[in-house]
Amino acid sequence: MRSQDQADVVLYAPAEDLFAYREPRRNRRREKVEDPLVASSQYAGLLVRTALIRSSDYQKVRETVLDSARKVAVLLRHLAAANQEHFITIPLNNNLNALAIHETGIGTSDATMISPPDVFRVVLLTAGSGVIVAHNHPSGRPVPSKDDQRTLESLKVSGKCIGITVYDMIIVAGDGWLSMGLGEEQTW
Repeated sequence: MRSQDQADVVLYAPAEDLFAYREPRRNRRREKVEDPLVASSQYAGLLVRTALIRSSDYQKVRETVLDSARKVAVLLRHLAAANQEHFITIPLNNNLNALAIHETGIGTSDATMISPPDVFRVVLLTAGSGVIVAHNHPSGRPVPSKDDQRTLESLKVSGKCIGITVYDMIIVAGDGWLSMGLGEEQTW
């Protein structure tokens, strides 16, 4: 399990759990604080608030400009040695600065199950205008499968509907990396 200092964490909790109590000063008991939205709503038990908790290395990530597929591949080169597929979502701002690096899914030795909501959730939480997705191929060869092609097409169509540009899908592997957007396979 990762700590908050190691990675971005997206927390989902009922509204009451996030805002119903205020931490008191030392030696005082906890006081219940009413959230007007929760208290007045007939749907109080169904309300959910989402919080994005950033790692302590956030400033370093934010200063990373990902204006080439090579930069993304080098950033994620460590995944080439993994024995399971890892799917990574990197939301970007208009200047192509990385807003986060989010591990969206971990799969088996030859597949990772993700869907457009899994990818775009973190992009929307970080107020990104675009995204680069990446994953590794434990087989050692960065050759896109038919599933990789379908996933990229699905993400592009979904992103267009909500105004988020899907710039590229990068595949990293032991032998090198491939940019599906550029169609170029490169060696390390």
